Amino acid sequence: MRVFSDKTHKKLEQIVIALAGSCEFVLDNGYIKENVILNRPDLGLYIGKNMWREMKNFSQDCRLIILANDYYDESEYIRNYDDFLQYISH
Repeated sequence: MRVFSDKTHKKLEQIVIALAGSCEFVLDNGYIKENVILNRPDLGLYIGKNMWREMKNFSQDCRLIILANDYYDESEYIRNYDDFLQYISH
Protein backbone atom coordinates (compact mmCIF):
# COMPACT_ATOMS: atom_id res chain seq x y z
CA MET A 1 0.00 0.00 0.00
CA ARG A 2 1.38 3.36 -1.01
CA VAL A 3 0.87 6.30 1.37
CA PHE A 4 0.95 9.85 0.12
CA SER A 5 1.33 13.14 1.89
CA ASP A 6 2.35 12.06 5.37
CA LYS A 7 2.91 15.45 6.95
CA THR A 8 1.44 18.28 8.95
CA HIS A 9 1.22 22.02 8.57
CA LYS A 10 2.10 24.39 11.40
CA LYS A 11 -0.43 27.06 10.37
CA LEU A 12 -2.27 25.98 7.22
CA GLU A 13 -5.89 24.80 7.36
CA GLN A 14 -7.52 22.83 4.56
CA ILE A 15 -10.82 21.45 3.36
CA VAL A 16 -10.56 18.34 1.17
CA ILE A 17 -13.39 17.16 -1.08
CA ALA A 18 -13.49 13.97 -3.15
CA LEU A 19 -15.00 15.14 -6.43
CA ALA A 20 -14.90 11.57 -7.76
CA GLY A 21 -13.86 8.19 -6.43
CA SER A 22 -12.58 7.74 -2.91
CA CYS A 23 -9.55 7.76 -0.64
CA GLU A 24 -8.78 7.39 3.03
CA PHE A 25 -7.24 9.91 5.40
CA VAL A 26 -5.62 8.99 8.69
CA LEU A 27 -5.69 12.04 10.97
CA ASP A 28 -3.55 12.17 14.09
CA ASN A 29 -3.32 15.01 16.61
CA GLY A 30 -0.54 13.28 18.55
CA TYR A 31 -2.99 11.61 20.94
CA ILE A 32 -5.88 10.25 18.87
CA LYS A 33 -5.87 8.72 15.38
CA GLU A 34 -8.99 8.70 13.23
CA ASN A 35 -9.59 7.16 9.81
CA VAL A 36 -11.88 9.06 7.45
CA ILE A 37 -13.01 7.84 4.05
CA LEU A 38 -13.83 10.52 1.53
CA ASN A 39 -16.21 9.26 -1.13
CA ARG A 40 -18.93 11.89 -1.56
CA PRO A 41 -18.61 15.17 -3.46
CA ASP A 42 -21.19 16.84 -1.19
CA LEU A 43 -19.06 16.42 1.98
CA GLY A 44 -15.71 17.96 2.83
CA LEU A 45 -13.09 17.09 5.41
CA TYR A 46 -11.69 19.97 7.47
CA ILE A 47 -8.05 19.50 8.47
CA GLY A 48 -6.83 22.04 10.99
CA LYS A 49 -3.28 23.10 11.69
CA ASN A 50 -0.97 20.72 13.54
CA MET A 51 -2.90 17.66 12.38
CA TRP A 52 -0.72 14.85 11.05
CA ARG A 53 -2.30 13.33 7.96
CA GLU A 54 -1.71 10.35 5.75
CA MET A 55 -3.59 9.79 2.49
CA LYS A 56 -3.99 6.23 1.19
CA ASN A 57 -6.27 3.71 -0.53
CA PHE A 58 -7.00 5.86 -3.55
CA SER A 59 -9.54 4.49 -6.00
CA GLN A 60 -8.49 4.51 -9.64
CA ASP A 61 -10.87 7.40 -10.39
CA CYS A 62 -10.12 9.49 -7.28
CA ARG A 63 -10.14 13.23 -7.86
CA LEU A 64 -9.61 15.57 -4.90
CA ILE A 65 -9.92 19.30 -4.56
CA ILE A 66 -8.12 20.93 -1.66
CA LEU A 67 -9.03 24.39 -0.41
CA ALA A 68 -6.42 26.12 1.75
CA ASN A 69 -6.45 29.27 3.83
CA ASP A 70 -3.02 30.42 2.65
CA TYR A 71 -0.40 30.07 -0.08
CA TYR A 72 2.10 27.19 -0.32
CA ASP A 73 5.09 27.64 2.01
CA GLU A 74 7.51 24.71 2.22
CA SER A 75 8.99 26.03 5.49
CA GLU A 76 5.73 25.45 7.39
CA TYR A 77 5.58 21.71 6.64
CA ILE A 78 6.67 19.06 9.12
CA ARG A 79 7.41 15.83 7.25
CA ASN A 80 8.83 13.66 10.03
CA TYR A 81 6.41 12.17 12.58
CA ASP A 82 8.86 12.37 15.50
CA ASP A 83 9.48 16.04 14.70
CA PHE A 84 5.71 16.56 14.64
CA LEU A 85 5.30 15.00 18.09
CA GLN A 86 8.10 17.16 19.45
CA TYR A 87 6.62 20.31 17.85
CA ILE A 88 3.12 19.82 19.33
CA SER A 89 4.48 19.03 22.79
CA HIS A 90 5.85 22.58 23.18
